[in-house]
Amino acid sequence: ACQQKFDSHCIADKFLNMKPSEVLYSVHEFLLDCQLRKCAKALKKEAELDDNSSVTRIPLFEAVEVWLAQKQQESKKEEQSNEEEERTSSPKKKKKKNESHEEKKKKKKRKRDEEDKVQEEEDDQAKEEDKISAAVKAAEEWMTKASASPTPTKTNSAKEREPGKPFSRVNDEEWLQVIHDEKLKDNTYAGTYGDAGYGHKASQKLVQVRGKQFRHEKTKKKRGSYRGGTIDLKSNSIKFE
Repeated sequence: ACQQKFDSHCIADKFLNMKPSEVLYSVHEFLLDCQLRKCAKALKKEAELDDNSSVTRIPLFEAVEVWLAQKQQESKKEEQSNEEEERTSSPKKKKKKNESHEEKKKKKKRKRDEEDKVQEEEDDQAKEEDKISAAVKAAEEWMTKASASPTPTKTNSAKEREPGKPFSRVNDEEWLQVIHDEKLKDNTYAGTYGDAGYGHKASQKLVQVRGKQFRHEKTKKKRGSYRGGTIDLKSNSIKFE
């Protein structure tokens, strides 16, 4: 057992003191032991390893295990020394430090809660003020519109209208005074084209009907049996003044 321990320490020391280029030989040998010939061949080709070199080969598994065991021992020693230092230090001071740290946390939490409450109250007040101002603006706009628009006066048209006179939105008397050409006052077919026009016969019958009967008579006149008067090519346009 002592010999194995000594050998392992020697292996670890050699592994730690090796150069990076020398480690590749040990890796190559490890790949061959694992029957990974293609990987070993590629490593040999890229690293340009010599078979006849005098570099010492070290078993990697054993070297890594020894190195890990040493690291574990070192970490255990550090933990033990830290525990001894903590034991030697006074526990009262630790308690006071822990209590003061917890109190500081509580105070910070209280301050945050109070600040959050104040911020929420301010936000609520700002929202209410915005709503009130928006309502006031809307009311002012509505009042200005209502004051600008004149109030419609109800006219009793039934009383003003003469009995037996049809409803009309245009004042005929007023516009007849403006029209000076007598041709424009007569809007009938006979007044425009005369009695010899192509649609004189149709106009005499269509003037007498309205609604469905008008459509019925119109389709009848569209048929090929209808024969009117002469088709006049004279221009009946009026110059606009």
